[in-house]
Amino acid sequence: MNQPDNPSARNHESLVNTERFATVCLSYEKALHEGDRTVQKRCQDAHVQYCKALQDTQAEAQGRYEDAYLDYAKSIQGTPGERDVRSSRENVYITYMEKIRAAQNDAQDRSFQIHETYVVALREARKQGQKLRHEAYKNYLRSVQEVWKQLDVDAVADAYALTSVNSGYY
Repeated sequence: MNQPDNPSARNHESLVNTERFATVCLSYEKALHEGDRTVQKRCQDAHVQYCKALQDTQAEAQGRYEDAYLDYAKSIQGTPGERDVRSSRENVYITYMEKIRAAQNDAQDRSFQIHETYVVALREARKQGQKLRHEAYKNYLRSVQEVWKQLDVDAVADAYALTSVNSGYY
């Protein structure tokens, strides 16, 4: 780009180049921000799903506990007429405790599965964030490269020289 030997035109070109670089930087910052927001949204969604799944698992376990207790209470009420009441009540209690343990074990296993799913979702969000940042950086570098291709080196050098002379450094 050949510019006339007009200091005003060269200053204008220098301002245009500065604006181009500023636009490139702002675009990069915007891409990073949007990528971060996308990742944050995925993490929030994963957290909401995680909490809901845990809550559902706990509610299911609580329902099983209540059912086991009701079965136990009904069985205890039916035992007084039997010959070996003590043995019968012990068996009913053992059955009750087995149901409680089974419900606890199932809830614990399900909780571990839910947690693993949550961790995987967070890892995937992190990978996506890294990918988005990498793409934003590559786009930034391409944009900077384009600005440098359009740059009039003489205009930049002359603007620097004028600035240096005016400020006493040249």
